[in-house]
Amino acid sequence: MKNRATINKNPYTALDPSSKPLPIRIFNWLEGTLEKRGKSLIDLSADSLMGKAVRKTGLTDWGDDESFRIPLKLLLESCREEPMLNSFGRYLVSKMMTELLCNRLCIQDEIKRHPEILDEEIRKPLFIVSLSRTGSTLLQNLLLQDPSSRYLRHWEAVAPSLHPRHLTKKTDPRIAAAKQSVWLLERFIPKFFTAHEISAEGPEECYPLLALSFVHEMPGVFQRYRDWLKEQDKIPTYRYYRQTLQLLQWHLRRDHWVLKAPLHLPHLEALLAVFPDACVVQTHRDPLKIVPSQCSLTATLGSIIFSDQVNLDFVSRKAVDEQANMLDNAISVRKSADPAQFYDVYYKDLMKDPASTVRDIYQYFGYNYDESMDERIQNWLAENRQYKKGVHHYSLEQFGLDEEIINRKFANYIKQYNIPKESS
Repeated sequence: MKNRATINKNPYTALDPSSKPLPIRIFNWLEGTLEKRGKSLIDLSADSLMGKAVRKTGLTDWGDDESFRIPLKLLLESCREEPMLNSFGRYLVSKMMTELLCNRLCIQDEIKRHPEILDEEIRKPLFIVSLSRTGSTLLQNLLLQDPSSRYLRHWEAVAPSLHPRHLTKKTDPRIAAAKQSVWLLERFIPKFFTAHEISAEGPEECYPLLALSFVHEMPGVFQRYRDWLKEQDKIPTYRYYRQTLQLLQWHLRRDHWVLKAPLHLPHLEALLAVFPDACVVQTHRDPLKIVPSQCSLTATLGSIIFSDQVNLDFVSRKAVDEQANMLDNAISVRKSADPAQFYDVYYKDLMKDPASTVRDIYQYFGYNYDESMDERIQNWLAENRQYKKGVHHYSLEQFGLDEEIINRKFANYIKQYNIPKESS
């Protein structure tokens, strides 16, 4: 076995500036020039960003629950202390936080105008709670061939509630804005789309809604915030998440929700507490296939957008430890939960017979299966072949990992679900 300590003697690798898109390079140069003169385009203080959200929306009512202020402040402090963030990375953090704050103001305003939103019942929502690269995206798309299912659209996740200034104009620019954002992302980071495809009107993971409480896992290091996060109760986060789903459902009702996010795994206990009739599907795959893919995705986003250096050693350790802990947490929660609420799908079975997998899930949870779904599933598979956006290349060696390390870290998970090995 390789001595892991010798793989990355200098774990911080400076990146070639020319590898970044030109607009990012220009921004980093401009901000760096201003900082040398004691100025800046970026203000990562909570008061500044909240003020910006108020001016942008024209709203001032944050609602009775202002528990988001403490995590917001801690998150921003941790971002300011983070040495690996470059100027554009800090700008993106400020932009993302401002958008989340705008969303909170708009959600509060809409619920105040329509209190009946909180009477919406979220019945038997189906959650796919799985790590990336386990077939979870494929499975969700197949489940969504049922027109009676409701999913979180990307544009809804980005902006759940329409800014009130558009109400009088009777316009809704959210889909167009989402299409523009996706186009920019695909133009400047095409490699990202080989690992995780996004479309403005297609399904999105639940991360943007969970982020509205600011008690959520943030990409990057932000160690001070992450240490604080481990001790926090996630039930309030899921209550706000449920409230946002109620708002979206009030606008468009279907028989049941089909939702997905790896982030649900470490918070499975809170999810079940807030959604007591949840139907949970967990997809499983050989960790040797899961881990290097997640490392590659994290390194791609970090190196191109957020940072001028990449620490592959940190990326690999973080991915291994966090994903193993997420799976172990799910095992622990499931032992004390109602087993009838869970259904396990193995990657090899899903790939072998996708339609039968969907049919079995419907039968298990008692959803109404329309036989015409078989044809719709086959049509979707024919139109959405694997690797349509290119092949996502990655390897264990790239991140200083080997089979023994992965097998040891994921031993509990492999044993619990009898995970089969996949050939290279």
